[in-house]
Amino acid sequence: MKIKAAIIGLGKVFHRRDKFNQYTHFRSLLALKKNLKLVCAVDPIKKRRLIAENYFNCETYRDLNILKNKEIDLLILCSPTSSHLSNLLKILKLLKKKPKIILFEKPVGSSIKQSLKIKQICKKNKILIFVNYFRDYEDMLKEIKKIFNSNSEGYVEFSGNYMNNSSHFISLFMKIFGQPIKIKVVKKKKIKNDHILDFNLYFKNKNVCYFKNTYHKKNHHFFRISNKKKILTFNNFEQSYNIKLNNKTNAKKIKLCQNFNKVYENVIKCFNKKKYCLSSIENAIKVHKILLVCQKKISTTL
Repeated sequence: MKIKAAIIGLGKVFHRRDKFNQYTHFRSLLALKKNLKLVCAVDPIKKRRLIAENYFNCETYRDLNILKNKEIDLLILCSPTSSHLSNLLKILKLLKKKPKIILFEKPVGSSIKQSLKIKQICKKNKILIFVNYFRDYEDMLKEIKKIFNSNSEGYVEFSGNYMNNSSHFISLFMKIFGQPIKIKVVKKKKIKNDHILDFNLYFKNKNVCYFKNTYHKKNHHFFRISNKKKILTFNNFEQSYNIKLNNKTNAKKIKLCQNFNKVYENVIKCFNKKKYCLSSIENAIKVHKILLVCQKKISTTL
């Protein structure tokens, strides 16, 4: 039996036409259509809805009323973060049967208070919440943690929106190094509806990660981890890891899976009562707290 899914919001995170088009909900839902069936989609823009209709043969509508009396197993919330709480409350009233799982685009709520409210609502309705921090669960992560478990230095370059784009890498380095013990803001500039921030995260075992906000470079995401023995680099344009010994020219290149596929594969495992690995709302709240600290303070010990 296929998992019945509904998606709210059909912007770039659902479908795009640039070089990153394969790293979208659209591509992963197509790739895993034997297990997942998109039955309805919501977006105010007709052009976006037609893409969903043509590829998935699903119902679409400009607002949430399409969900009235529907039975949905999986709800995918890709609408603007500020609308997540209000959309959730309305959806739960409209649906005939509550979804078992909701997959949120980060950071779940526009404030910690909203995220905690969402968590409370879902717990009351016995709904599992997962967050789309897709880089956290690559097959290589165990090997990376083993290689760089102490005395390691991370360096991240991210472009565009601070709250969204740096959060993926904060979550990733928390998976590698654990919870930060200190935050230091190196550079801070307020711009319209956002911040440009360079900041450092310090961890146990003498691990540190430096974050640089290259706001002017569109779609530029890069990170490096190094210690005395090895260097790992990641470039989002190639979507691959390179691991090599220091001072050696040969590198071991590992091509990543299509990003969202790994998330959906684990969602399917959860439905099938198999062991799964997905990012929780608790993890998303921890990431959100770090982002808020960076906005407010020059440095702090956690």
